[in-house]
Amino acid sequence: MEPKRKKHHNEDCNASEPAQQHMASYFSQNPASNPAILSSGSIGSILIPEEVRIELQDMFQKFQEDIRKKLLTKRSLKMKVNASFKSIWKKWDHVLKEQHELRMNLYGKDIQEMISLFLLSNMQLDKLKEEAENLATLHQKQKEAFQQSLSIHSQKIEVLENLYDLNFKECKETQECNKNSPGGQ
Repeated sequence: MEPKRKKHHNEDCNASEPAQQHMASYFSQNPASNPAILSSGSIGSILIPEEVRIELQDMFQKFQEDIRKKLLTKRSLKMKVNASFKSIWKKWDHVLKEQHELRMNLYGKDIQEMISLFLLSNMQLDKLKEEAENLATLHQKQKEAFQQSLSIHSQKIEVLENLYDLNFKECKETQECNKNSPGGQ
């Protein structure tokens, strides 16, 4: 996109420049038809000698050539500057487009990576939840098994205590029976 150019008052003059150049070349080739210089060699009502008139015409022609050269140089410089600006804008536009494409490419890659990481983390989270449920179930089963073994063990201890008490009583009774028996001590 080209920047808006300011319109200078010289550009309006440049539009009529070919006409001015045509008139100047016409008057330089036909000095007698120049309305500023009369056929008598006078400008307006002032009398000018022929030598001075020729010298003035030569100076005028040189001045015209210098102006023409300067105008051509200015136009050439202006065209070069405009071409330079156009190339700079094209390069800038190209760089911006490349950067935009690169950003979009990186953005797409980042999005893909984020989606894959999100899906992977969801899968791992599901696995962790499943393992936690399995561990909770296993813990519950181990707790129940421990409680069952504890109750079985406490029942066995009761049975053993009862057997011990029974055995102890029998031993006491046997001992008393042996003491009380006639053949005992």
